[in-house]
Amino acid sequence: IATLDAYGKPTPGQGHVFNLGHGISQFTPPEAVSVLVETVHSYSRSQRQAA
Repeated sequence: IATLDAYGKPTPGQGHVFNLGHGISQFTPPEAVSVLVETVHSYSRSQRQAA
């Protein structure tokens, strides 16, 4: 969450792309990736609703 907060609050029509990119190890458990993605989605939804 601190990483997402570091980018500031969203404004209408603007946002950020959270990309797993090439920084994820092939040995990362898929469950951990799912938790990360769900956390980002949930946080993003809450930020958009608060805006």
